[in-house]
Amino acid sequence: FRRVLFRSRNINEYPHVLHMLRDLALRHVDGASRPGARLWLERGAMLNNAGHTRNAEEVYDCIGKFGFEVIDMATLPVSEQIRRVASAAIIAGPHGAQFAHAQFMPPASTVIECFSPIHVNPSILQVCRVLKHSYHQVVARSHLFKPYAYGRDCQVDCEHLGLLLDSILGAAPQAR
Repeated sequence: FRRVLFRSRNINEYPHVLHMLRDLALRHVDGASRPGARLWLERGAMLNNAGHTRNAEEVYDCIGKFGFEVIDMATLPVSEQIRRVASAAIIAGPHGAQFAHAQFMPPASTVIECFSPIHVNPSILQVCRVLKHSYHQVVARSHLFKPYAYGRDCQVDCEHLGLLLDSILGAAPQAR
């Protein structure tokens, strides 16, 4: 008998555990949110450490062109959090605990995680591997002679994010 320690670094060694957790959680969720939803998982309520989106208005303008809905998971009951991602095609946002919800998305969905260049911690890679999610990182730019000024907060590189969304979803409609 081998003692099994299940954590984010070894999920792909025990995919059945992840699938059992998914099945159990999804069984207790009433209906799915809109199929194919595109969700920007913002951090706000109950944020106890860094991770704010420093240029939220610019980000919301960028993602709005691609039909994203902005939600703060910390403001919702757990059952509603799971319900919202259960049929989502894409989740995106600044790095944080809200990305644990990738485990409840349909297999082969898309995850876009935005990072501060001084705190890149893609802790959901194994979940993405087991569920065959497409995983992408957008890391804020820093400059050789001007250090990144926002610590662990996220200044989303909207040029990079827009390019990524164009390649995944097709070019955004042109502004009139």
